[in-house]
Amino acid sequence: MVDCIFVGHNDIDFEGYVASLKLIGEESPVYRDLRLNFIRHHGNPMTFPQLYNQLCGRSTAFGICSILSPAIVYLASYIARRGFSFDWVNAFQEEKESFARKLRNHDVHTIAITTTYYMQSQPLVEIVRFVRKYNSKCKIIVGGPYIYSLYIANEHKNILRMVDADYYIISQQGEATLVKLLEALRAGISVKGIPNLAYRSGKAFAIDRVETEVTDLEKDPAEWGEFAGHIGSVASVRSAVSCPFSCAFCGFPTRGGKYRTSQVMSLERELNELYHLSGVASIQYVDDTFNVPPARYKEIMRMMIMNNYGFKWNCQYRCQYADRETVELMKESGCEGVFLGLEAANNVVLTNMNKAVTVEQYYRGLELLNEYEIPSHANFIIGFPGETEQSYQDIKAFLAEAKPTFYRAQLWYCDPTTPIWNQREKYKVKGRGFEWRHATMDAREAHAKVEELFTTWDQTTWTPQYNFEFYGVCQLLHEGLSLNQIHRLIRYFNKGVRQQLRGCDVDFDILHSMNGVLTHTAPSTAPELLS
Repeated sequence: MVDCIFVGHNDIDFEGYVASLKLIGEESPVYRDLRLNFIRHHGNPMTFPQLYNQLCGRSTAFGICSILSPAIVYLASYIARRGFSFDWVNAFQEEKESFARKLRNHDVHTIAITTTYYMQSQPLVEIVRFVRKYNSKCKIIVGGPYIYSLYIANEHKNILRMVDADYYIISQQGEATLVKLLEALRAGISVKGIPNLAYRSGKAFAIDRVETEVTDLEKDPAEWGEFAGHIGSVASVRSAVSCPFSCAFCGFPTRGGKYRTSQVMSLERELNELYHLSGVASIQYVDDTFNVPPARYKEIMRMMIMNNYGFKWNCQYRCQYADRETVELMKESGCEGVFLGLEAANNVVLTNMNKAVTVEQYYRGLELLNEYEIPSHANFIIGFPGETEQSYQDIKAFLAEAKPTFYRAQLWYCDPTTPIWNQREKYKVKGRGFEWRHATMDAREAHAKVEELFTTWDQTTWTPQYNFEFYGVCQLLHEGLSLNQIHRLIRYFNKGVRQQLRGCDVDFDILHSMNGVLTHTAPSTAPELLS
């Protein structure tokens, strides 16, 4: 008997996803943005990880979804402490066969589906239909950031019915609600009255009340030993909940609730456990802002140095807090790279974004990271209210002078759950999602600038986004590739994307060159990419 099987990410069929967005319109910003993430090989759209897998002849998939989901690890650890048994499916598409066997052969009480990376409901619909095909008795529970964001935007009613799960957890955290639901189902009693729970009531879903749920990070760390043999070389570790900032374009603090950090000794216990499990080479800290507060950040690095784990590690980093002591500790403790959510290189736009930083601080931070040879990825948003031609040109100037190792720019997504939504009148914002306009720009103009940057700027390597981003770079480092090889692989891939944007087929030479990089036969210098 299994009380709960947790289901991780459903990386839906990419070819079908491309076709569905193409139906929206080939000139729609959302489709144009997707075009920067794939090339057609033998007629099939392939992302960078997919093409890499094919060139390597890999039997297991490379990509973000290959890392054991931290949502599964922490949720499963939480319910196990309270007497419930669990199993898990980390990557739905790759594990369908084993998942079907579990559904057919075990007495499964519930299926819990996480929604950490979802922006649409179709992946959930596919999982729910799959479960019902192989086991019609177990109850299906869906929770996580996607469900909560639908609720706070008051867009949940139709989607809950369409997904067709039995229960939905409406919470910034949700662990306590899940346990109360499992207890009620085990006892065969009504779930009515459980807070933060949407349950069937006739043809609709009822929600009795929604209240703040606070998980004690000290009492409920991950029990990594429960997953021994299944972690792989990279472990995703959480040391905080939510984010201490309130950027105007970001809904994460709203979804995550009050910012809370665990004590350093609690994190040390988790790292000690991982150290004694074979195969773990890198820690991917999933905190939205790992280096805040700065004193705690330094304490963590000193602890890692003292324990001499040998782990490499990466994180999301606020580089305005970089000073020489901090960066020296980062280097000594094994930092393999940082993701920098810079978002803009213009102080007016940064003020509109409520980023609580200046461009000058960005320059100082990157200067130190480069001096100590810590790889960085600079992420930018183009089109936020206040964006102008000058602020766009400032991004180019910043890239030329600050020299992050990798970068990407993406179109601003107008999200109703973010603080800027309440300032729509101030900035004359009309529309939502990827279809918007405001006082200084519209979505099509903004995406034209994204494409221009991609096709004309190559002093820094543009990182593909779909199932890759900077964390994919770190994974490739653990596969034995050098930073130089990774640059060359990505640049050849981007050259193929640029050819397609011009209406040309991808040259065979590009795929041959990528294969040459992997077999160490390509020239050591980076290729000319804009020719």
